[in-house]
Amino acid sequence: MLGVYIKKSFLSNQKNDNSQVLEWLDYAKSKILNSKKPITFVGHNSKFFYGNPPRKDNEILNTSGYEGVIDYDPSELVVVVRCGTSITKLESLLASKNQTLGFDPPRFLARSSKTNKLSPSGTIGGMVATGLEGPQRIFNGSCREAVLGLSILNSDGELLKFGGTVIKNVAGYDISRLHVGAMGTLGLILDISLRVKPLPMTERTIAIPAKFFQMIQIVNNFFSDYLPISSTSWTNNSVYKFFEKEMLILRLSGPKKSVAKALEHIFRCQKEAYIVEKERADSFWNLLRDQRFSFFTAPLGGGFLWRVSLPFGNDFVSLDKLDQWAEWGNALRWVRTDKDPEWFFSFIKSQGGNATIYRVSEDLITTQDRFTKPEWIEKELQTKIKKKLDPKFIFNPGRLYSFI
Repeated sequence: MLGVYIKKSFLSNQKNDNSQVLEWLDYAKSKILNSKKPITFVGHNSKFFYGNPPRKDNEILNTSGYEGVIDYDPSELVVVVRCGTSITKLESLLASKNQTLGFDPPRFLARSSKTNKLSPSGTIGGMVATGLEGPQRIFNGSCREAVLGLSILNSDGELLKFGGTVIKNVAGYDISRLHVGAMGTLGLILDISLRVKPLPMTERTIAIPAKFFQMIQIVNNFFSDYLPISSTSWTNNSVYKFFEKEMLILRLSGPKKSVAKALEHIFRCQKEAYIVEKERADSFWNLLRDQRFSFFTAPLGGGFLWRVSLPFGNDFVSLDKLDQWAEWGNALRWVRTDKDPEWFFSFIKSQGGNATIYRVSEDLITTQDRFTKPEWIEKELQTKIKKKLDPKFIFNPGRLYSFI
């Protein structure tokens, strides 16, 4: 057995439990056991565009009603939340204790069912299911690293619990982190234990004019110098109201003395570097985190927006003539192009990278899998895990790969 079967909800002993939560759990279990069709999990539906499109005849199980913080002890740097909890609400709670999730999960705009207005949105369940992260991922670690444990409902209606609520947990296989980025194909995520981080004592943002090849060299040199760089950004598109195109933006985070020494080093090496005022810098990083710039939102004109992961510290320059945005010390590239998907997948793989079709032009119909095809051994392992955790094959079929 890949987990622990819980006959009675482990939430029932929590002091903040209520009848509405228990009713929702009963509803979810009944939906799973009685459904005659595959099921698509939806929270705020803010990431509907990501991954393979859900099948149109699937039943919908909305998780937004299952929300709330179960346990939070700031001194332990651990919070336990329900899957339908809003990212923004959790971050507000953490900020009140000078803490943060750290990896900057994007908060995409979604229309509220109550007010019918667009607002920053996204649930913790969707955050884990997609595994998407923002600019500070290189400094604070990934979503997968932050997940300490979780509970799920499998397709037999069993409640399974994996991991725990402590950072040093060595009890068996780390099944909980398999769910990060699995697009909800392995089970209905219910409760998630997350490691949180202290907010940095000091932050400064630096802008440096740099062409594509210069940017790669500067970034690699500064990381080799062990500067406290928490975010990097470069694009060959102009960033409206912020920067001209071909501008390298660095965010430094850490103790005051450490950041001050890093600034001195940067100014010695790059004479054209300058500090960006805090209000402007904060606005820029938030808009980049939430992908509000036109680079991410403008019509694709029959093409694709790609998310390309490359080895850290790479000097890969073959994409220099394409519209792109580089983050994570140049290890993450966003690329807008109408090149053939099969060719692009193969090309990035040949460079030791991994490509994902992030968005597709609205006027383009494609049955192409959005994620890089796994090797045969990976495919075999993923199929076995799917059969174990979703024996009826009803959870988000085809959302991650067409074969699961």
